[in-house]
Amino acid sequence: MRRQKISIGSYYHVYNRGVDRRKTFLTVKNYQRFIHQLKQFKGLKPSVHVDEANDFSKKLINIVAYCLMPNHFHLLLVQLEKDGISKYLHRLQTGYTMYFNKSHERTGVLFQGTFKCKLVKSNSQLLQLSKYIHTNPIDVVRIKGDDPESLARRLLQYRWTSLGEYLNNDQDDPVVDDPEPILGQFKNKDKYKEFVLEPRGLASRLSLEEICGKKL
Repeated sequence: MRRQKISIGSYYHVYNRGVDRRKTFLTVKNYQRFIHQLKQFKGLKPSVHVDEANDFSKKLINIVAYCLMPNHFHLLLVQLEKDGISKYLHRLQTGYTMYFNKSHERTGVLFQGTFKCKLVKSNSQLLQLSKYIHTNPIDVVRIKGDDPESLARRLLQYRWTSLGEYLNNDQDDPVVDDPEPILGQFKNKDKYKEFVLEPRGLASRLSLEEICGKKL
């Protein structure tokens, strides 16, 4: 387990990237498998097989937001059990690495170390972090000469974040457990959408250092 103390009930920004900055998601099926495992492994007693039903009567963590990028991922989590985040990330990274190595006929580690975990210390930081996570694909979807509206539209179309779960009501099998800590601070979902995709905000997007107030 990590030496870092991770408290129950607190919000944490958890992230990691591929070793040597290598891509960790090469195909649509890779993204889909990781998203499935985001859900599969959060139960106190996870299912062993991919298609086995999960018991979520008790969970290690709650997922508040997420984003998958070609060579890294971001998660906004709440720890519910002692060592819950560490246990969850161990399952997630180990399980996905085993799947990825078998699928792509490779061996060895896939992620850079265990994972990075930063405590969210204020409500302002919580809101800005949700915005940072949901706009993380900006450099992936950006096209040269983009106007802000086109860029915002493509961010909404990016499949591998929780932004769609925040803004749509027709999610059959959501990954996010509880978006209310974020959404509950806005009058409605359209107001949150404006907060995330406001053109000037996209143009001058805050870095993680600026959000956290120190070098990460």
